[in-house]
Amino acid sequence: MRMIQESWRVSLVAVMAAAVVVGCSKTEEVPPEPVTPPVKQAVPPKPVGTTMPKPAPVTAKPNTPPVSRPAGLLPAPLTPADAAREVAALEAGYIANPDFSKRVEAIYKISDLATPEAITVLGRLFHMEKDPDLKIEVIDSLSDIDEMDDRKIAILTAAAGADQPKDVRESAIDGLGDLEPKYALPILQSLVNDSDEDIRDAAKDQIEQLQAEQALQKP
Repeated sequence: MRMIQESWRVSLVAVMAAAVVVGCSKTEEVPPEPVTPPVKQAVPPKPVGTTMPKPAPVTAKPNTPPVSRPAGLLPAPLTPADAAREVAALEAGYIANPDFSKRVEAIYKISDLATPEAITVLGRLFHMEKDPDLKIEVIDSLSDIDEMDDRKIAILTAAAGADQPKDVRESAIDGLGDLEPKYALPILQSLVNDSDEDIRDAAKDQIEQLQAEQALQKP
């Protein structure tokens, strides 16, 4: 009986030892940590029947209109008395200053005034001037004055005379072509028999031009 009990104990110890060995041989497996999925931010649903606002289109800046000068800063027109004083001052300055460029400047400032007194002063300057080039400047300045052909004709008639230099006469003939035919034609016709061939030809050309303009104006 004792032998049976000891045999049972030995068997039990052997079984327990084997279990310990098996348990030690196994690697303890650690279960992986659960992965938590990222939390998505909830987007509010788009209301039905509404549209999202669109960004305003970028447009080029329109050109800024030029700023006009205030009316108060515009030069006021000269009164007849002021214009007369201005003409007299320019005439005195012309006589006092023999510089060519200054005299030319004075001539055109006088013609810019465009008054009967201005034409009278230009006539005086023409007759007193000895330089043919300045005489021509006086003649040419008359074309800047509108109308008053009845006053211009006196200067142009003197400038077209046989006692004037040829260049001056030719400039006067050109100036006559800008006047009304009733003023210019009598002077031009008196030049068609001039002793200078170039003067005759220039006068004839202007006569033909004025007559052609008259023909076009007739109904």
